[in-house]
Amino acid sequence: TKVAAQDMTVYAKWGYTVKFENTDLEDQVLEYVHVLPTIAKEGHVFGGWFDNAEFAGEAITKVTQNATIYAKWTVNKYEVTYVNADLVKETLDYGTTLPTPTKVGYTFAGWFNNPELTGEAINKVGAANLTVYAKWDINSYTVKFENCD
Repeated sequence: TKVAAQDMTVYAKWGYTVKFENTDLEDQVLEYVHVLPTIAKEGHVFGGWFDNAEFAGEAITKVTQNATIYAKWTVNKYEVTYVNADLVKETLDYGTTLPTPTKVGYTFAGWFNNPELTGEAINKVGAANLTVYAKWDINSYTVKFENCD
């Protein structure tokens, strides 16, 4: 404890400790009746803040006491169209790993976002509808003939 050597005015700062779960936000001390922020996460829709991990009840918009609050997220779905592979168009969640097709006599060499098959291969669903082109490397085999007189 420190004792003041002269007259001074002191101010108290009141607030609540809030622990944020399911988000990158750091725990914070928020001022009395603080309105909670709306946050964003790529490939997801923010569904509000909840005072429980099961997201039961109504979303909350402010805190009035020390609390642990949970961000609710709904993953977005995107349409993926496959070209040069025996796969049908499908709807997948953001971040889903793309399938690995097979083709007799070839080795699958990746999915690309252009018919020239250039640039980096794509292996997951991003935050938009997607058309991907399969790249195939032809297999080579060594054939040895014996007793062929």
